[in-house]
Amino acid sequence: NTNTRKYLRQATESWKRNVIDKAGKTCFITGKKQKNNKVFLTAHHVDRTFNSICKEAHRNLNIKYHNSTTEYKPGELQAVLAEIERLHRDIEGICLCKEWHDRLHKEYGPHATLDDIREMKRNYRKMNHENRCKVYKSKRSA
Repeated sequence: NTNTRKYLRQATESWKRNVIDKAGKTCFITGKKQKNNKVFLTAHHVDRTFNSICKEAHRNLNIKYHNSTTEYKPGELQAVLAEIERLHRDIEGICLCKEWHDRLHKEYGPHATLDDIREMKRNYRKMNHENRCKVYKSKRSA
């Protein structure tokens, strides 16, 4: 008895790898690079949610969504997986480290936009700049 949403996430694996590779394995917000799996990167769907993509795939195929994979008829899940993969060919993604991806959704909700991500990046840079200035000033006065 498998959760359908979790099961369907596997359809995005090659899309995620492409987004992360295209970004040079670097988080858009922090600039941190993935090295030896110490920084966990993920791909954020820009201007769409994974749920909306799943709904569209089901609608396109005229297949009812079920919470459990065991409720689907033979062949239906494979068809939905293939449709989700097809839809991802036209979906833009942005590479984020998991920490900041989670923070993005916490602060901006499930429909975080590219503008929200850019604002978060500006705030991150400003925060880092202020921290750098504090460190520099404390070293000079010592």
